[in-house]
Amino acid sequence: MNLLNLVIVDDEPIILEGLSKTFDWESVGFSVVGTAMSGKEALSIIENEKVDVVLTDICMKNMDGIELMEKAALTNPEIRFVVLSAYKDFEYAKAACDKGALAYIVKPINDDMLLTMEKVYRIVTKDKEKDVAVEAWENIFKENQSSFPTYMISRLIEGSLTKEQFITGCKDFLSDGAQEHYYATIIADVDVIYKISEYEDFDRKRFTLFSYLENGLSKEYKLWTKKNIDGSGIFIVDLGNNNKPYKCKLIISNAKIDLGFDIISAVTDGYYGIEGIIASVTAAKKLYDFACEVDADMEDCEMEDNLSGYPYDVEAGIIQALRKNDEEEFKSKLIVFLDSFVAEESIDCTFVHHLVLNTEMFLRESYGMDKDLYKRFRGMYEALFNHPTHKLVRMYYDLGVYAISKRKQMAIGDEKHRTNEYVNSACKYIEAHLEEDLTIGLVAEQVHLNPVYFGRIFKAVTNCSFKQYVLNQKLDVAKRLLVTTDLSISEIGRRVGIANSSYFTKIFREATGKIPSDYRIDSKL
Repeated sequence: MNLLNLVIVDDEPIILEGLSKTFDWESVGFSVVGTAMSGKEALSIIENEKVDVVLTDICMKNMDGIELMEKAALTNPEIRFVVLSAYKDFEYAKAACDKGALAYIVKPINDDMLLTMEKVYRIVTKDKEKDVAVEAWENIFKENQSSFPTYMISRLIEGSLTKEQFITGCKDFLSDGAQEHYYATIIADVDVIYKISEYEDFDRKRFTLFSYLENGLSKEYKLWTKKNIDGSGIFIVDLGNNNKPYKCKLIISNAKIDLGFDIISAVTDGYYGIEGIIASVTAAKKLYDFACEVDADMEDCEMEDNLSGYPYDVEAGIIQALRKNDEEEFKSKLIVFLDSFVAEESIDCTFVHHLVLNTEMFLRESYGMDKDLYKRFRGMYEALFNHPTHKLVRMYYDLGVYAISKRKQMAIGDEKHRTNEYVNSACKYIEAHLEEDLTIGLVAEQVHLNPVYFGRIFKAVTNCSFKQYVLNQKLDVAKRLLVTTDLSISEIGRRVGIANSSYFTKIFREATGKIPSDYRIDSKL
């Protein structure tokens, strides 16, 4: 519990001492940081201490409680007051409440006052939390408010500015050589399904998404933002001399993990020149409309132009090696993949990027990806911008080997889970059919397994042979029936599937050291 700072004011020394020392203030959320015998003393404390609540007598000499409230408000309008008085006059209560008092307590004071102060603590704490939240939101809005360049680029896109007018108006904001740069556009929004399932939270999610993307993209690129007609966010980035928005795609991917909710997005490749800004926005809108229809993220397909000669058959072999968790085959296929490189860094990098994307897609669709594997893929995408192709291939190899090791672990985990499920089902069947002649073949058939394999996994899980397990279950039920019922020995034997009384007595004695009748007698002594 975060304690609120409390000042207690009363001009009667005995009452003041009793208020400050008699009550367990911390139990209701307060720390007494000062006491005063007059309004003037109280104001001095308020000026020098961080005070949240003042508990004050309303009738004091020189300065009463209401005047204290008025003057304290000039120093710190956030301070809240609780007033107490021996007067039961409604006018005192009304005057105090008009000045903002949270409560009015009538003397003589008793333990009920702590209940009142506990309510005051909840009210003040809740108000403080709201104030902090509002302040945080205001700061975020200030940091993300539209700027003049954003206004100008909106007019350019809408056609109300020519290219020349835009360049003239934004000459102080554009990058050097902006007319020869590439520009890409991202359009993103929270999945529309949240408008129905989480209507009250939709706007918060949308604002969180837009802030995340704006903050992330602005660290990497010169950025302009605007709203789409449907409320989605449009983010236009200056890619410089690179026409591939790899980092944009990475930021979008990270947003889905970091924010924890579904989004719909479209990302274009880079379009050249100032005209490229308009072209990229137009292309992004088409991609985004299609993405909304198919409920999937879309990327510009221009990258396919760089995939002429891409070894799809070799890629299929690499994926197949991953599917089989075969590290040696994975390595040999990757060596073959290297032979397809054309010794042009941008094209070879595109080949690697395409391979990484399809590898990630395969892994997601098979065993899935844990957080660690996901981060390694994100690191791989980051490396595409900063390292030569030969190093990228080595990194991809390490990533593939790690993925194989994870898949093997997942396969073992899945097998163990399935094995436990088979044995659990078998045990339930045994428990429900103890009166029958249970054989390993019969029970194995019930769980659809080969009897030999079933016997092996049953013993591995239960640490007991099937035959011994069944016998133990029969004897446990027999013991319970002997103690809790008056059934005959033969009837109990029949109920656990041992109709021959002599045989039942024999195996019972071998297991417990007693015949059934003696066991019953001894258990009741």
